[in-house]
Amino acid sequence: MGQATAKGMTIKFSKQQATLYIQDDQHEIKIVCRKQGRLYPVKANQGEALAAEVHQGGVENVSPTYLWHCRFGHLHTPTLKLCQSQNLVRGLPSTIVKAIDICEGCMYGKMAQKSFPLINSKTKELLQLVHLDGCGPITPNSLSRARYFITFIDNTSRFTMVNFLKQKGNAFKAFCAYKGFVENQTQLKVKVIRTVNGGEFVSQEWEAFNEKNGIFPKRSTVYMPQMG
Repeated sequence: MGQATAKGMTIKFSKQQATLYIQDDQHEIKIVCRKQGRLYPVKANQGEALAAEVHQGGVENVSPTYLWHCRFGHLHTPTLKLCQSQNLVRGLPSTIVKAIDICEGCMYGKMAQKSFPLINSKTKELLQLVHLDGCGPITPNSLSRARYFITFIDNTSRFTMVNFLKQKGNAFKAFCAYKGFVENQTQLKVKVIRTVNGGEFVSQEWEAFNEKNGIFPKRSTVYMPQMG
């Protein structure tokens, strides 16, 4: 219904039926859907007119096989032929005879990602590797009106700290505070930090600070936690 009304259609519901009004260039098309139980089913022959308005570009240039393949949730052609031969679907056209050459949706749906190789990221000393990651904006805001937060995780001890931020750009100040705290507590220095390639972790300020303090930054691809 959301797609239909976005295309300018009007839908009116009553106790016994739903009426769909499609404004064509020359006239108005009316589709009446009789209520069955709690649903208002659209018959196959009515769906042709509805699909032509809802789908961009209409369906006149789409083969019937591909059209019904999509309508049935990308069902493969042999099963569509079975529905046709046994008359399992009312209104299914007799032109479904050949397989679909390419279906972009099926190609995307069947794509698989190769497994990441195991990487030995074990460390023996505290602060040898610290993972940083930010999140936000979050809704609703925190009690202090913060919209973001950043996490600091020591790779060796898994000790975790969370700092709430009102602005994403405050990530650098939060790291400086974290570094001062943990180095005072452990008498050790932060050696390597692992971050995503986000703007809050990439700036001249970060680069100058890391170089001055002997910190080596490692950056992983966004949404690839396996690289940690």
